[in-house]
Amino acid sequence: MPSIQETLYSALASDAVLTALVDDRIYPGQIPDDETPSPWLMYQVPEANPFDDLDGGSDTQLQIEFHALADSYAEAKAIVDAVSAVLHAYTGGQISRAFWNGTSEESTELGYHHVARFDVWGTSATVIAQPGANARITTGLNSIELRAGAHVLTLDAGGLLLDGTPVGAGGASVGNLDGGTASSVYGGLEPIDGGGA
Repeated sequence: MPSIQETLYSALASDAVLTALVDDRIYPGQIPDDETPSPWLMYQVPEANPFDDLDGGSDTQLQIEFHALADSYAEAKAIVDAVSAVLHAYTGGQISRAFWNGTSEESTELGYHHVARFDVWGTSATVIAQPGANARITTGLNSIELRAGAHVLTLDAGGLLLDGTPVGAGGASVGNLDGGTASSVYGGLEPIDGGGA
């Protein structure tokens, strides 16, 4: 499942305005040792805390800093402005909400350094992977997807899908899996012979 930081990276790296400014120089955590040209954008998570919301959900609240370095003041400002345009009030993937929390600016020997700070809330789940496991859980806004081998079970506002096919009401079977036992959507366990329901 993509982490909150991976979700942020995807949102930033897919923004045309930001990538026109920094190209692919968007770095989580630290700048590579061999990265000398600017401009670039680097982001860090100086603090993450558990957060229980009023509806009983469990979230993580992160404070995230986006550092931009550029040769000119205008370029550094344009980078943090682009980050703010993408992320302020952002929701998607593991992120339930993100809000701008301030900006600072300084001039250094390396160039103009601007920092945009955001408070980001995201859902987190504890997943324990077993050795050799080939499965994935992905959550999105109002959806969850479970992948196991070649099969995908999706639950969202539109209903339940197995491998892209709606699983209907009235005790429809999950069927079409390779051997073993599966639970029907509305009933008990039934054997799976690989031939479907």
